Amino acid sequence: MDECTAQGILDDILTSQEAEVIQVVLETFDQEKYDLTEAEILEKLQKYRP
Repeated sequence: MDECTAQGILDDILTSQEAEVIQVVLETFDQEKYDLTEAEILEKLQKYRP
């Protein structure tokens, strides 16, 4: 969010409704899906290590 405001991307919305934006991001983030994806990536990387 800080990066977007620094670049002027949606700056007016992000600064005026910062708490709401953060809440929406936290509510929609799927930790289980992220962990699964991370595990899959690590598994694939293991195949390419000597």
